Amino acid sequence: MAMQPAIVQANSQKQILTTPFLLSTPSTKLNDSRFASFSLAKPTTFRKLKACASTKSETEARPLAYFPPTVWGDRLASLTFNQPAFELLSKQVELLNEKIKKEMLNVSTSDLAEKIILIDSLCRLGVSYHFEEEIQENLTRIFNTQPNFLNEKDYDLFTVAVIFRVFRQHGFKISSDVFNKFKDSDGKFKESLLNDIKGILSLFEATHVSMPNEPILDEALAFTKAFLESSAVKSFPNFAKHISSALEQPVHKGIPRLEARKYIDLYEVDESRNETVLELAKLDFNRVQLLHQEELSQFSKWWKSLNISAEVPYARNRMAEIFFWAVSMYFKPQYAKARMIVSKVVLLISLIDDTIDAYATIDEIHRVADAIERWDMRLVDQLPNYMKVIYRLIINTFDEFEKDLEAEGKSYSVKYGREAYQELVRGYYLEAIWKADGKVPSFDEYIYNGGVTTGLPLVATVSFMGVKEIKGTKAFQWLKTYPKLNQAGGEFIRLVNDVMSHETEQDRGHVASCIDCYMKQYGVSKEEAVEEIQKMATNEWKKLNEQLIVRSTEVVPVNLLMRIVNLVRLTDVSYKYGDGYTDSSQLKEYVKGLFIEPIAT
Repeated sequence: MAMQPAIVQANSQKQILTTPFLLSTPSTKLNDSRFASFSLAKPTTFRKLKACASTKSETEARPLAYFPPTVWGDRLASLTFNQPAFELLSKQVELLNEKIKKEMLNVSTSDLAEKIILIDSLCRLGVSYHFEEEIQENLTRIFNTQPNFLNEKDYDLFTVAVIFRVFRQHGFKISSDVFNKFKDSDGKFKESLLNDIKGILSLFEATHVSMPNEPILDEALAFTKAFLESSAVKSFPNFAKHISSALEQPVHKGIPRLEARKYIDLYEVDESRNETVLELAKLDFNRVQLLHQEELSQFSKWWKSLNISAEVPYARNRMAEIFFWAVSMYFKPQYAKARMIVSKVVLLISLIDDTIDAYATIDEIHRVADAIERWDMRLVDQLPNYMKVIYRLIINTFDEFEKDLEAEGKSYSVKYGREAYQELVRGYYLEAIWKADGKVPSFDEYIYNGGVTTGLPLVATVSFMGVKEIKGTKAFQWLKTYPKLNQAGGEFIRLVNDVMSHETEQDRGHVASCIDCYMKQYGVSKEEAVEEIQKMATNEWKKLNEQLIVRSTEVVPVNLLMRIVNLVRLTDVSYKYGDGYTDSSQLKEYVKGLFIEPIAT
């Protein structure tokens, strides 16, 4: 699955967005730097393509793709909500929360490092959302009143690295110079550090919050990774699970809920563990899992009630994976409505993506794209029967969002979600034109469009719709500017997605990927292109980290910006070894761990 920009006609004075589906409609201006340097498909190209397609659409071969069936069947719809268990767990969690606030977070201490390490444990165990005010207050006070406390005490590598990572992850601009003291006279990290496995692991994790132009963190990553991959397990067998977990998925780039599930097991065997914190983590995980089970069941039943699988047999049935996406963005109990909105929209993305990418003829693509651009139920008759079902579902779902959000005074937000969905389809349509023309666009042209067709701008927009903290239009207007956070996230997703799915999609005649476009633009081999693209993906993560530091909290609070970061984390996890959305077996264990199997207490 993926998301991308629109069809543009550019000149030296301005950029024009030409609605590709309404050729008789006047062009509308688009002040968007994404399109400043190139010209995308022009209306004349579209006209020729449409005329050609309309004469052969009946005999034209469909670009059929085989998608494996869901590994879950109807099991998930049968999940039930255990109300008594939830109420009991809620009471236990509340008591433990108060104990931690009273005895740990709200207690003055001269050991600032100890408090920050506690905060890190709460975050990694997935229970920090109970203490957001206390955590922010503690970190702000320490950062503002004790700016040099790391230099004033001789903290070890483990402690310095944890403190550095925690401050960065919470949006504080702490300098990477704090690691200079661990270098020798030659400017290299001291070899003696390799005797401290906890310190090495902590430094390795800290390197993943790096920003552009921080060579010391690049050096630290190379130093720690080389040791962890080579001789660390042999030297420290008791830390084998910690090492493999860190190498598999660094915590900063992992999905918070999934990382919590894994870290609870690691924390349980940690000699320095806090038993109260561990108990809270286990009980709260199981408590929230009960809520997620109910939501997943409702979502699965909703899909089943639509009864449209027979009309779109080519489409991927991925209800569990879609809900996994929503929970990856925000797992907290209070965001149930937001999760359902995101789940339904991701389903709509998947349906239109599969339709355009894997089934429809170019003439049919034109018809559905035109209908979505005009957003009028009366246009349903211009569509083939299988598309009518999809089009009705799209229109009706957004209408339902408006009704559901009206009571909260947020029905206005649905307009932004609808516009973002239309932009997504424009991007898909452009890719369909490239594919039909056999065109390999320039890398710059492709990657700009590819950032939108990843779906990130759309999912980010609808993820704000169901969130009570977002009030008024300012945050939605900010999203429409395609901010740097979205640019970095969208481009990372596109690069990673294309590298992992390149072979499969080329086998069925898919549109050129970023690999093909890079090879064409720079005249390099496939291997060289992949190497450079992987470097670019790494740099996009750094840009993402940078935006969390330089953000404007007046527009969107950092905890909500993390929804966008979590989308990138989701891709980092789901596409690590292939297309985890298309091949649902790749995410099976994650789904089981989050939604089916509770933690033993």
